[in-house]
Amino acid sequence: MRIAKWPMVSLVLVTVSLAPVWADDDAKNVIEKAIKAHGGREILKKNRERPVYSVAQAQVFVEEMELSGTMEITGIARDKTYHFRHELSLKIMDIDVQQTVGFDGKELWIALNGQILASYDKKEDLDILKDFIWAEEAADLVALDGPDIKLSIIGEDKVGDHAVVGVRVSKKGHSDVAMYFDQKTFLLRKIENRSLDFVTRQEVEQQRILENYVDFEGQKVPKRMTIFQDGKKLVELEVKEYKYLERVENTLFSRPK
Repeated sequence: MRIAKWPMVSLVLVTVSLAPVWADDDAKNVIEKAIKAHGGREILKKNRERPVYSVAQAQVFVEEMELSGTMEITGIARDKTYHFRHELSLKIMDIDVQQTVGFDGKELWIALNGQILASYDKKEDLDILKDFIWAEEAADLVALDGPDIKLSIIGEDKVGDHAVVGVRVSKKGHSDVAMYFDQKTFLLRKIENRSLDFVTRQEVEQQRILENYVDFEGQKVPKRMTIFQDGKKLVELEVKEYKYLERVENTLFSRPK
């Protein structure tokens, strides 16, 4: 599935530096194998332009609490950016709580139980989003074909039981994105990048661990994701429904009036 469609939260994981056995010249070859493993360039390019909707069972970790709920995510690449809407529904001490975060390309807004808590549309606010958007594009893999993209090998590591090789993706004006691919299957197992905490508006380090890949309309997609923010586990997501939409109105992503 398109990683961009998942909610973004942030994390930092300290990894052990291993002596690299890959040369930087191998980085492009790793990406080419990953594109093929995920379904091929044609399928990935086609799906990149389609609006997608997913529903996941969510386990959210807040301080000492572990909360259960559902996450609904709708997203699409449009007007050279990524538009999204995340709806997290939880029950806290028998009280139903729904947090919604939306971005229509011009304004980021946050609502709690239908009431707007905050909205940001100034340039300095939207600039915070640029690395989040770039990480979403990079995770599409086919966005890495551009002449302004530099790829380099990070080295070997492990994600769970999987031996992986890391590729650093660099683009002028953006923070680097680190992507770790399974050395046997070349499926994407981990992403590390700078991102935005939508509530605090602070830049954070994010890590996403991707598991349980399945076939969906010709593409390999992960059904499970664990998200960390600044080194702390934030949420575990288990996909229950995933589908591409025929179309979606931009009003879905805009702040409710």
